[in-house]
Amino acid sequence: MQSQEIYDQAQEIQAWIVGLRRQLHRFPELMYEEVKTSQLVRETLDELKIPYRAPIAKTGVLATIGTGKKPCVALRADMDVVLAAVEQDGYALHFAAKSGVLGAVKKNGLVLQHADE
Repeated sequence: MQSQEIYDQAQEIQAWIVGLRRQLHRFPELMYEEVKTSQLVRETLDELKIPYRAPIAKTGVLATIGTGKKPCVALRADMDVVLAAVEQDGYALHFAAKSGVLGAVKKNGLVLQHADE
């Protein structure tokens, strides 16, 4: 697949991705209380026909794409918020609709090491 094709496909789903991100950040949930977030993740995986196991550690979701054979890449994302004080210098804090919870939301994915490293 050429770079332009990848770019075009990304543009086609941009509004959908942005909408999901906004939904995730609208209602921040504390650790082990990510009920709405977990539900949204499971509904999205169902929509994409991606198999998963849930619950993992109460509210977690574990999805698998592909065969697991090399090369293999693992992705991880936190679904809970990090409690933060408003006076954090240099940080833009996300204000959300849920009363009493203000957070720098950690719902962004992290890439982990290659499976055989």
